[in-house]
Amino acid sequence: MNAEFFDAVADIEKEKGIPREYMYEKIRQAMLTAFRKDTPDCEDNVEVILDEAKKKIEMVVKKTVVERVIDPYVEISEELAKEKGIANGEKVRISSARGTVDAVAMVTVRLTPFKCGGKTVHQVGMTFNYGWLQPKECGDTANLLSPMVGDANSMTPEYKAFMVNIDKIKA
Repeated sequence: MNAEFFDAVADIEKEKGIPREYMYEKIRQAMLTAFRKDTPDCEDNVEVILDEAKKKIEMVVKKTVVERVIDPYVEISEELAKEKGIANGEKVRISSARGTVDAVAMVTVRLTPFKCGGKTVHQVGMTFNYGWLQPKECGDTANLLSPMVGDANSMTPEYKAFMVNIDKIKA
């Protein structure tokens, strides 16, 4: 479809004499206006790229990388939230044989339970390399829950999937 777009702009330039760069600029402006209307928080960090040579149209949102996140979170499915009586935004405790981490529950449709050996299994998602001992306000990290396992040859960690329990923290 992108190739057809660029071909159509070239045809309009030939037939109507409208410079293609002028049309590209107006199209960029229209795309940005529409995006900003739907996403008012993005401000000036959006760019539309119309690459005629590659026949490629891109809209890029530039994001700021932060040094730290103050509140750790854990993503859980709607099904697990219902089963555990956890509401979106509530504090929960995630625990394993190795440690515990307190976090905010983020109930999402992105995760869904699956069947394994006839049993329902729930998957949770946490920020992995979150926080350290310093500064103190950074909170805990999922590293506190994970086993220290690595491939002996490649020295690649193998601890990105592990079993945990999750419980609502009583107020």
